[in-house]
Amino acid sequence: MDRPVKVGSEQMNIGTTYLNLGDYGESEKWLTNALKTFTDSKYVPGQGQVNLNLGNLMLSKGNDKSALVYYQTAEKIFKQLGNRRNEIFSLAQIASVKKTQGYFKESRQDFKAAIVEYKDMEDIEGWVLSEIELADIDRLENNLDDAIERLKRTKPEIYKHELSYALYYANQVQAYCYLALHQPELAEPLIDEDSEYAVNTGTLILLPAMLAYEQKEMSLAVKIAQRLKIYSEGSWTTSQQNILDAMQKAYDDKVWVEIKY
Repeated sequence: MDRPVKVGSEQMNIGTTYLNLGDYGESEKWLTNALKTFTDSKYVPGQGQVNLNLGNLMLSKGNDKSALVYYQTAEKIFKQLGNRRNEIFSLAQIASVKKTQGYFKESRQDFKAAIVEYKDMEDIEGWVLSEIELADIDRLENNLDDAIERLKRTKPEIYKHELSYALYYANQVQAYCYLALHQPELAEPLIDEDSEYAVNTGTLILLPAMLAYEQKEMSLAVKIAQRLKIYSEGSWTTSQQNILDAMQKAYDDKVWVEIKY
């Protein structure tokens, strides 16, 4: 391995480690240095990987626009290199960002394209996670029954291949749908607050507060939501705040009302 490539790889590994530790400032510094090293040395595979990692960093920081640019750059590089697996992974990340930005039609198209490729490569986990993303788009478009049915069709593959993260994610999306349908008894068994995968995942982070609210525990719901707002560390969204405000108003008025999640 050439020295510049080795240096760039070490910088990228350090930056990725800081990303996993949640130190975004140090992560950005090391990953940016790695990108410069790979660019200066014209090492294209490294450029593709570090762009992908920078996309993950920007997504973690809530900077969707920058994340999209990095993912699109990574996809283009991997396509040029013939690295099909990383190309499709980049496409799925692009679809995820578009979903976050509310471009559901484009996101759905990208996830469907990714599923075709994942199936062809026999990448079961990539395929299943993309199916769950499609269900989440159904949820966001308020097609709750469609989302639940898609998840039920997908779960046999999840159980068959023991995909723990996929199961957690599918359960959270399904639980949200049940709560939106005001069926807390169906949602409660699916919510796992202690999971190792329990992180800030948009409005899904509010599931424990939503469950408490649907069980008529308004005070507890508000306390949980307020705690989660602090936990979100600046990535709290307007949708999350609207739900918290509705819970707070119901609690203040001492009148439980249906909330449209």
